[in-house]
Amino acid sequence: MITYRCDIFVNGDISLPRDRGRELAATFADSLERLPVGYAVRVGPSAPEYVPLISAAEAAGRAVLVGSGTADEPVAVELALGAEAPMPADPGPLLDPVFGIGAGFWTSGTTGNPRLVLHTYQALSYQAEATASLLRFSSVRWGVSLPLDHAYGYSVANLARTFGSELHWFSPTSTKKLARSLAAGELDTLDTIPRMWKFILDLARRDPAVMRGLRGLLLRGVGGQLLAPNLALAFEQADAPLNDGYGLTEAGPNVAINVSASYESGSVGRPLPGTELRVVEGELLSEKPVGLSVAMAKWACMQ
Repeated sequence: MITYRCDIFVNGDISLPRDRGRELAATFADSLERLPVGYAVRVGPSAPEYVPLISAAEAAGRAVLVGSGTADEPVAVELALGAEAPMPADPGPLLDPVFGIGAGFWTSGTTGNPRLVLHTYQALSYQAEATASLLRFSSVRWGVSLPLDHAYGYSVANLARTFGSELHWFSPTSTKKLARSLAAGELDTLDTIPRMWKFILDLARRDPAVMRGLRGLLLRGVGGQLLAPNLALAFEQADAPLNDGYGLTEAGPNVAINVSASYESGSVGRPLPGTELRVVEGELLSEKPVGLSVAMAKWACMQ
């Protein structure tokens, strides 16, 4: 049974009401259940079908492979753990179809060649629950101007589909529509990159309604790029501090968030509940309480 409770907005307009989204997810699930065992579905950054598709994949016991190509259309993909990938002594649910894996993400490749990282359903569920616990809210009007075929964008969509209410997605070129939604008070949160935040602040300084909307957000999430200290300071001086954080694709991606309730200037915040951080030989290690992430896999498109 599919639990679906999210209205989808694209560039400020209702695009997929939750009743229609639930019907679409059920249709997707019927198709996905007919995939051969060991296959996942590859998805691109399309909206609004993105959220029903990932909900359907979970209901059908199939994984989604996020950001593995340029096509928006779902494509069946064979997944198999590579020889280099570590297998636990007791694989447990990993022996289920598609090894119990819920999603696969490509790393950005900033520190080497891009790698495919696989996360179990348990790990994805933990990410949503722990992030909401740290934020101290869940069912809200989630705003995001990020590619959904990236771990950061996926994490916001995962919160919206898990806890419900609304997901407002804005393309990178729809800055004026995003500003109008802020001015109208249509968003409770917004996650985007520093460059977009700079543009929003410039608009807010000229438009009091945009500034009110900006200050009224419960979360001003920032990531995907390094947050410059001068930009962080500018938002603090505008009484709308950015909620920076730390994360990486291999970790789910959220590790820590500088949330409003415990905001500290110049910090990436506190770890998610249940996440432990240790420094070993100069390396920061993150340990989660549940799930498994595998940083190597091989895949091939179904002919």
